[in-house]
Amino acid sequence: MKTKMLIYLGMFMVICQATAQDPNFHIYLAFGQSNMEGHARIQPQDTVETDPRFKILQGVDCPELNRVMGHWYTAKPPLVRCSTGMTPTDFFGREMIKYLPDNIQVGVINVAVGGCKIELFDKENYQSYVDASPDWLKNMVKEYDGNPYGRLVELAKIAQKDGVIKGILVHQGESNTGDTTWPQKLKGVYDNLIKDLNLDPKQVPLLAGEMVSEEQGGACWSMNEIIATLPDHIPNSYVISSEGCDAVADRLHFSTKGYQKLGKRYARQMLELQEIKLPAIPSIYNPIIQTNYTADPAPMVYNGTLYLYTSHDEDESTWFTMNDWRLYTTQDMVNWTDHGTVLSYKDFSWGKQNAWAPQAIERDGKFYMYVPITSKEGKNGIGVAVADSPYGPFRDPLGKPLISNSNADIDPTVFIDDHGQGYLFWGNPECYYVKLNEDMISIEGEISKIPNTIKSFGKREGEKDELRPTTYEEGPWLYKRDDLYYLLFAAGPIPEHIGYSTSKNITGPYTYRGKVMPQEGRSFTNHPAIIDFKGNTYFFYHSGALPGGSGFTRSVAVEKANFNSKGEIEQMSMTAGIQQALQTLNPYRKNEAETIAWSEKVKAKENETVGIYVTGEAKGAFTMVRSVDFQNTGAKEFTARVGTVHNGDVSIEVRLDSKDGQKIAEIKVPLTGGEDRWELVRSEISEKVTGVHDVYFIFKAKAPSKILHFDYWMFSR
Repeated sequence: MKTKMLIYLGMFMVICQATAQDPNFHIYLAFGQSNMEGHARIQPQDTVETDPRFKILQGVDCPELNRVMGHWYTAKPPLVRCSTGMTPTDFFGREMIKYLPDNIQVGVINVAVGGCKIELFDKENYQSYVDASPDWLKNMVKEYDGNPYGRLVELAKIAQKDGVIKGILVHQGESNTGDTTWPQKLKGVYDNLIKDLNLDPKQVPLLAGEMVSEEQGGACWSMNEIIATLPDHIPNSYVISSEGCDAVADRLHFSTKGYQKLGKRYARQMLELQEIKLPAIPSIYNPIIQTNYTADPAPMVYNGTLYLYTSHDEDESTWFTMNDWRLYTTQDMVNWTDHGTVLSYKDFSWGKQNAWAPQAIERDGKFYMYVPITSKEGKNGIGVAVADSPYGPFRDPLGKPLISNSNADIDPTVFIDDHGQGYLFWGNPECYYVKLNEDMISIEGEISKIPNTIKSFGKREGEKDELRPTTYEEGPWLYKRDDLYYLLFAAGPIPEHIGYSTSKNITGPYTYRGKVMPQEGRSFTNHPAIIDFKGNTYFFYHSGALPGGSGFTRSVAVEKANFNSKGEIEQMSMTAGIQQALQTLNPYRKNEAETIAWSEKVKAKENETVGIYVTGEAKGAFTMVRSVDFQNTGAKEFTARVGTVHNGDVSIEVRLDSKDGQKIAEIKVPLTGGEDRWELVRSEISEKVTGVHDVYFIFKAKAPSKILHFDYWMFSR
């Protein structure tokens, strides 16, 4: 008898161990409609290096993905059904495991149906809703055996055998826009989940995300006012803001970047509720130019100022539509002043089209800008323009290309060595170089090229291309540190990453050293530049990070570069940008409105009356500058040169440190007429301001577009 009891006891213990909940496996339920289902296209980089601590409980059978409903898998997208896209839960899970202890796993169950109302998750009445639904909705519901709520509960009970349910995420409401009873309906769903899964509502918060916001032109933004009342109905509920989350053209769905931001906000709210200490969210300062699309950065340092020449992608481009080169300057690496167009391919008598990647350099008080252009004969060539000032005007001294060797003649980089010898490197799909004479507008000797070998540029992975056996693609950039030359380049296959090689001699032989930056972002191209400025080294590149960004509408960004003890460049990713200014900005002098650290819904323009200025293009427009030092005496008055085409109710609010920070002044913008008409307007400061602050200029108006134009500002004591 004793033996039998021991056997039964042993079997009982084995069963208990097999079915015991792991308190370190945190489960989150998610449901909703298309934004929770996943509307953003899955990119190759989204499916690699997923942390196995983040898991998904498969909601439907997907033979093509080798997934079975009710089984756990590492959370590689898609997380919902077999062909859905990226969702906020992708980024929620990734953010959670980033900050939770290493012994914690995160599991997500996501049951969502695009286009559905909240009624679909009503346990008691869903069938009548389904019966009255269109066929396309019925077909999606069939994947959940006709009952998405039932499937969510079924999966949750499976998950409870493995872990502990810690929270519920919902993103739904577009199809219920205007329904003031939505919070009560959602409460019914939440209450049923709590009851059916035997949960404690005090331990299981509900997080509900907003629709695409008004500032993004959201088609259902008014629903956010109803969502805001949810905590009045469900005590343990929290609203996740969608402010600043990018949307796509339909104004209903978020972009991948929008999902990323929204998912991270869900995670940070959940982590705060779990009393997990979080680092401060870095403020976003990349891309560094928001008022136009810019690409192919080419920094130059001269007399304490960093001059950044860029190419310029035209708005809404679907190809490399690029007509001119622009200039921006900074002394602090955070506030950038727009100097407009300094050169166009039209300034070259032989040029037909294409203003691609430039670079400028100073020699003996003159400035030389090297640019690739397509000639009127249809051939690529490299021209040179000369100016007496880094701001221009630049002129073509030759009346013909400096380099016209082949169609590989694009993307020049220029360098003067320690002995005063100038060099020009360029090329796609191979890297060419030639010596420059002292006049910088003629060449010495024959054109040569860096051997396109695996030793020089590394082995190309993936595609096989006889013309491109190595990672070298285009966009070379030369840099010297100590006794070592660094040759950075855009590397393939496409989508591009940034690689680099080094040599003791400028002309080689070069040895491939690896990646500077992996492929990231929404642009399939990239373009490197690296330079020393005020004791630091900065790495410039471009991405598709702005709203509307793509491989044809790119934006320049910057990171601080670091080297290890071997002189190797430490690999970096695209980040929020430079967080600390190198110096403060003086508010007591005239400051151009086009000096900007960050802006939204603002465009830079130019006319003969004032030169460069900015315009507020839509509601929610603002600009800001960083590290403004009001000193101890403090400011008493604010002055701005402004104008508008609207009659009344147009103003600029001046706030400190955030968009909704302390308002210290407000000027009423008078009706002036067109953008060639301006007035100086003054406002007293509401209370004394001292010390260092970020300053925000918030454009306010009833008008939906073309709110105001803004030329310059200053404070007085």
